[in-house]
Amino acid sequence: MTHPQAEYLKTTWYCDYDHPEIIRQSRALTANLSCDTEKAVAIFYWVRDKILYRVGHWQKRASETLYEREGTCTNAANLFVAMCRAVGIPAGYGVLRVSGKRYFGPVMLPLFRAFMKEESVHIYGAVFLEGRWIQVDPSDDYEFCRATGHFNPTAQLVDWDGRNDAMLPLDPADVMEAIWPEAHINDWMAKSPKNGMGATALMGNTYVRFLRANREPVSSCDELEPLFVRHLLKNRFYLYLCWQYLRLRLVLHRTGRDPGMVPDVP
Repeated sequence: MTHPQAEYLKTTWYCDYDHPEIIRQSRALTANLSCDTEKAVAIFYWVRDKILYRVGHWQKRASETLYEREGTCTNAANLFVAMCRAVGIPAGYGVLRVSGKRYFGPVMLPLFRAFMKEESVHIYGAVFLEGRWIQVDPSDDYEFCRATGHFNPTAQLVDWDGRNDAMLPLDPADVMEAIWPEAHINDWMAKSPKNGMGATALMGNTYVRFLRANREPVSSCDELEPLFVRHLLKNRFYLYLCWQYLRLRLVLHRTGRDPGMVPDVP
């Protein structure tokens, strides 16, 4: 007999849950748990805190994300779905179209925000438990939230009880469309950034790692920016030069002397 949620138990190119390492990790994590809810919760917390958040380079199979131990919101959701499917739990995806400039919250430095697109896509997980779909979002890891959640509302740590939705606290006004549950997101994951990622992703991920590692007390971007610039000057001089170049481009653009500047997502 076909499972009523059979579409949400299939392997796909990106959701390659039949990979031996995904099967091994999923089964090891849930071996001593008796019900699907307990198994899904265990998988959620493992993905949330073992897969460190990063930006860019989302075109990764679930097995690649498992190996690299870091990924975008899309990668974390994809691995969560793959690990749930690997232990027989129907799982899918939610797709949000959000305001790109507000989605990351006040943790995003003004210079980065100036180069971001007006609209972004945020992908999270969904799981079918006890006859209904539940939305869950394992995007932001514990250390990232610890370092930024006290002043960045969108990075409040997400906990899940296995019964209710567990989503990032995005402002509903910043969400333009919500589609869920999707059985696969191959088309979304296959898309390449319009302007490439390159040094932009390198800069963005250097910032994310700086946020996670920073131990200086901060309460706003105004306090973060000089700390980050100092970090670049001391540790990543090439990126420090890129930072200064971007600042110059932004000044020229705002004064009408660089009309060709194309926004991108860091």
